[in-house]
Amino acid sequence: MSSQPAPSLEMPSLSAAEPRLPWALPGLRALTRSRAADVGGRRLRVWVAGCATGAGPSELMIVARALSELPDGGVIFGTDRDPIALQELDVPRFPSVDIWLRLSDPVGVSDRRDHDLVLCRGVVATLEAEYRDAVVETLRRSVLPGGALVLG
Repeated sequence: MSSQPAPSLEMPSLSAAEPRLPWALPGLRALTRSRAADVGGRRLRVWVAGCATGAGPSELMIVARALSELPDGGVIFGTDRDPIALQELDVPRFPSVDIWLRLSDPVGVSDRRDHDLVLCRGVVATLEAEYRDAVVETLRRSVLPGGALVLG
């Protein structure tokens, strides 16, 4: 599966995501607004690792909504190692937010070091200890200074 942007269309409702992560939108709004002020006019870059399974689809929706409220919007890179879940993912579409999806293991994107925010919930705890350490280190290294890593 090649990386491709999801076209920006109309703003979808968050009703499907809100019951699963009711606390997340205010926190992500505050985090993205604070980080946007720090980077001064550059679009924020967010990596949602495990975007198509577990809490990933809800997080993708919520972070897209938070980025859509910023003047410069943002770019979301979603990765998942489940090709079927990735193909079936209902990609949110928001003006000013580009979403790129990629079939990839979290360790497979270790060359990236330019994300303002990295989200990976519901993935790390399911991994074997040796692999988990490598994944967490990859996620940690991918965050820019002043950015945030959110694990769960």
